[in-house]
Amino acid sequence: MRYLRGIFESVVTREEFLDFCETNLAYLVDEGYEIFVKEDRDRSLLFALTIPSDISTEEDYDTGEFKWDDVKDHFIPFLTRLNKKYSVGIAQFFTNRTKTYEYYTIQQMIQDKPTELDCYLYEIEFSIK
Repeated sequence: MRYLRGIFESVVTREEFLDFCETNLAYLVDEGYEIFVKEDRDRSLLFALTIPSDISTEEDYDTGEFKWDDVKDHFIPFLTRLNKKYSVGIAQFFTNRTKTYEYYTIQQMIQDKPTELDCYLYEIEFSIK
C-alpha cells in the first residue's frame, strides 16, 4: 500500500493545476487573457492561454491576437516555476486561424526563443504529465 500511495500522491488534479496557473498568471488574467486546462485522453492535462475575441461592431473586429512580447514578462517566470514542479511537454504556438504551429521546448521558451516569431499568436498550448 505504501507504494501505491506514493504513486497516487504525485498525480495532479485539473483543479490544482488550474489554481497554480491562475495564481502564477494573475496579471495576465486581470488583463483579459484566459487560461484553459482540460484533461486529455492519456490523462495528461492540456494548458492553453488565449485572449478572447471581442466583436464590438462589424467594422471593428478584434480577432483575439497577441504577441509573445505582450506576455513573455509574466509567462517566462511562470514557466520557470512550472518546470520545477511539473513535467512539461512541447509547447505549440498557434500563429494563425488556419492553425499553423510553431513548436518550442520549455527551455527554449524560458530562453525567450519565441521572440524570433514576428507574427500574432492566437494560443499557446502545452501539456503536463
